[in-house]
Amino acid sequence: MSWSGFRTLLIDSGYLAFYLAWGEGNRRRDAWRERHAALESPLRSLVGLFLCGEPVPSEEVAALLDPDVSERLHAAGIIRTRDGQTESNGFTLVVVRSLLIFCQGGMNPAVYFGRDSLALALFQGRRDGGRTLDLCAGGGIQAMLAAQFARESHAVEANATAIALARLHLELNGLAGRVILHQARVETFAPESLGPFDLITFNPPLIPLPSALPLAVVSDGGPDGLDVTRAILRRYAASLASGGAFEFIGLGLGRDGVPTFVEQFSQDVLGYAVEGFVTLYGREPLTLDAPLYRKLLVQLALYHRLPAEICHAICDYHWEQLAANEWCLFFAHLRPGPTQRLQVHDIAQDRCNWFR
Repeated sequence: MSWSGFRTLLIDSGYLAFYLAWGEGNRRRDAWRERHAALESPLRSLVGLFLCGEPVPSEEVAALLDPDVSERLHAAGIIRTRDGQTESNGFTLVVVRSLLIFCQGGMNPAVYFGRDSLALALFQGRRDGGRTLDLCAGGGIQAMLAAQFARESHAVEANATAIALARLHLELNGLAGRVILHQARVETFAPESLGPFDLITFNPPLIPLPSALPLAVVSDGGPDGLDVTRAILRRYAASLASGGAFEFIGLGLGRDGVPTFVEQFSQDVLGYAVEGFVTLYGREPLTLDAPLYRKLLVQLALYHRLPAEICHAICDYHWEQLAANEWCLFFAHLRPGPTQRLQVHDIAQDRCNWFR
């Protein structure tokens, strides 16, 4: 069994059909566990190992997986074996647009893959025969999606662990050689010799946070959530081909139904005029009765070991200083143009539901 044999095993065993019953990229662990015990082997073993986090007898795993595949998964830290049992190291094997992705849970995963990653994967366009670049690439999902149609795809990621996982994902999905990986920071990477690019995608750190309450680098988008986004739009605009576009997602601030963050994509801020659109998908108030905001306060309290009330007071003052009382989940398709002609498509629901 090679990686192609492993993919065949996931199909023939019913793993993909089981997982996709709850939708692409889903994290329905409670639902998986409720049904796990009633499954028949080999599906029961695969679901236990790659979805439920249940230990599986090592002899069952050895009977299912080719030694080379098992060794590769062990070497990557995705599975581990002890006392005759093999288990996941906090990873689940999910499916997004037919791509197989290992993602790790917890507050500080070694390689980030969240529902915002899934959102960009579902929204990003394709550039048939073009050249693409993905920044803040993580495990490589956006670059792999682009590589299925592009002539040449590049991915830039600073985290060495993420680069290693992206390389495994390329092998797992039969895309080795289709994406060129670059371990570098987006602030210092030099794309000039590689471009121009028809599409530049990125899923940046996007959570708006006061400077007194920073979070892990994969989450912290600065005071208004757009620090990394603005830096990329300024630095990489010259690397776009004629007609090329940026595509990215974010969590922008607003006030009383007006998405004030859109002003950050103006010629005055970026130094060049932009065309395209921003689509608002979700909107929530920055109040304690809003689920996403409550989740952020809990995360900040745990991360900084502070009472949630203090975190709320600091954040509340921060929003007041920025004249913001809500935030919006958005997808943007922007391209440099001769005029500042940017449309806002407001189809936001009352809840920011990417994160549920």
